[in-house]
Formats: sequence, C-alpha cells, structure tokens
Amino acid sequence: MKKYFALITILMFIISCKPTGDFLTRKNQERALLDAVKFLEKNPDDAGAKQAIVVLYPRLQQQHLSNIDRYQMNTDLSRWDDLSNEYGSLQKMYEAIAFSPTASVLVKAENYQPALNQLRQNAAEAYYQQALRLNNTNNKIDARTAYALFKRANSWVQGYKDVANLIQIAWQNSIINVIINPIRDNNWVTNNHWNNFNNFSYDNFPQTLVRELGGSYASLYPVRFFTDWEARRNNMMPDWSVNISFQKFDQPRPQDKKRLRTVSKQIEDGRDKEGKVLYKTVTANIAIYEQTMIVRGRMDLEIVDFNTRRNICMESYTDDFISKNEYATFTGDKDALDEVDWRLINKRGNQGFISREEITNELYRKLYPNIKNRIEAAVRWY
Repeated sequence: MKKYFALITILMFIISCKPTGDFLTRKNQERALLDAVKFLEKNPDDAGAKQAIVVLYPRLQQQHLSNIDRYQMNTDLSRWDDLSNEYGSLQKMYEAIAFSPTASVLVKAENYQPALNQLRQNAAEAYYQQALRLNNTNNKIDARTAYALFKRANSWVQGYKDVANLIQIAWQNSIINVIINPIRDNNWVTNNHWNNFNNFSYDNFPQTLVRELGGSYASLYPVRFFTDWEARRNNMMPDWSVNISFQKFDQPRPQDKKRLRTVSKQIEDGRDKEGKVLYKTVTANIAIYEQTMIVRGRMDLEIVDFNTRRNICMESYTDDFISKNEYATFTGDKDALDEVDWRLINKRGNQGFISREEITNELYRKLYPNIKNRIEAAVRWY
C-alpha cells in the first residue's frame, strides 16, 4: 500500500510541474490568450502559459490589424461596427496584459484606446452627415431613415453636435397620416342596419381603433391616426389608407343533442275522512335538446400607401363564436315539473339563440385585437 501511495505522489508531482501547453491548441485563440494571462497570475512559472502569451499576442494583433485594413476599404456605414469590434478586441488584449506584471514583461502590448476614441468620433460624423442628407429630401421614408441614423450617431458619441435637436426634427418630418376607413361589411345584418353602439359594432369599430392607437396624439411612433370623417373635416390627405372588410359569415345549421330525464314529485291529492292530507306521486318524462351553433367570421385587412398604391399589408383573420341553446319538451304529468324545467320547455326551439346582430358584434370583438396589433406592427419601424 505504501508503494502505491508513493507512486501516486510522484505522478501528482510530475503533473504539477509539467507546463500546460493546451492554450496553443484551443480553437478560440483570443480566449486562450486571456486565459493564459489569468492562469499566469496564479502560476507565474508556468512555461505553457508564458509560451502561449509570447506566441498568441503578436499573432492575434496582426490578424486584427489585417481585418482593420480590409474594413477600412469598405464604404458602407456598417464598417464602423466592424472596425469597433476589431479595435475593441485589440484593446481588451492590451488591458489584460498591461495589468499583469508577469505577462507585461513577456510582450509589449499596444494601447489602442486613442484609436478607439478617434474611431467613435469618425463613426458619429459619418452617420451624422448621411442623416443630414436624408433629412433634407422632403421624403418621409428618408426622414425615417435619418431619424435612425441620428440616433446611431448619438450612440457613438453621446450628445454629438446638435444631434438631439435633429432627432426631433427627423421624427416630425417622418410622421405619416393614417386613415382608417369604415368597415365594408356585406352581411345581411349590417345591410339591414342591425347595429348597436358598443365599441365593436360596425359603426364604432374604426373610431375605437383610432382612439386606442393614439389618434392624432400618437407618440410611440411617428404616425397619426384619423377616421375618414376626421380626415375630410381637416381637409387632410392621407399617407396610408387602412381598409377593413368583414367578408365571411358562416352560420351553419345547429348541431343537436338529445338527452332524456324522468322527474317525479309528490303532490297533495285531497284528504281522508279524518282530514289528513293525502299525497300521490306524479311523473313526467323530459326530453332536453341541446343545440350548438359555431359561427365563423373572417375579417380582411389591407394597408395601402395612398400615393404609390403599394400594398403594405394584406392579411386575413378568422375566429369562431360558439352559441348554445337548450330547450325541452315533456310527456306525462305537468305537476311533476319545476321552474327550471318550465324555463327550458318555454324556449320552444331556436328562440334561445342570440341574434345575428349580437353574433356579428361578438365576432368583431374577437377579431379586433388581431387588426389593432397588425396595424401597430405596420407603423413600427425601429
């Protein structure tokens, strides 16, 4: 046993003295370099970590500098993000080595912070100039892009020049006016003016949309919403037109189910000679008919650029409304029936179903969130 213990001790000693050379074989060499620097702080005599730092830093530095030369040939604004990533990696390696007393002796790392600072200024100016050009074209799509570019300039250098004010100007220049037209509904219900005045009726649907989307005071996005009546009153030309149609109203025959129930009750049946109440049992057989009607409605949404006639959105949404009705008939003695039984019997077939008007408004209510959310998504551009 002592022999084995001694052998294990020797092996552990050999392993602890062996330099760790796996840093150079790792796939992610940048991560390997940073790990080697960190490892060297706890193991300052480790030959593998020292070798990795000496080999990896100049190799990685040259790779990043070559990438920087290549990206600088690009004229697209995206080059600034690529350049920032390369300089950021170089600076991260520099800071890891510079703040390590052991590693800083092995290689002389270069500080790229001045280059990073200048890069941010150059990037902010590039975005700023491109945004200025677009914001002066009197085109709302260009102004929308300018808004995003001014924001990017400000993200490179906080408070760059007069960018805060220009962001607000670009926002105002990009505002689009959206008219939500009355619903086109060819159903028998609306053609006969069976419309009530809740929020999801034929009449109030567009008004509700305009109100809940923010109307003329919408602030989440550069957009203003109007009904067609409001647009005519203000003599306003729309940029976008929203057309909604209720195209389909399927009302199939109800599905019937039948169940039977027998009820009985003791009722008074006179008195005996001594005046004592006599009772008798009366019975009735009840047939209960359960009818289920599933009504499917379809609503089509079209958003059109008023000037170019380009379709921005064309989508359809469907939903179901389920209506149930129960009624009953009976045979036997009517005295065996209670109030609940009589309510079912007095319904007399289909009279328990809700009206077509109510069905339409319920379908409007269920389809409304889809329409509202899709309009919001169409105007959301950042």
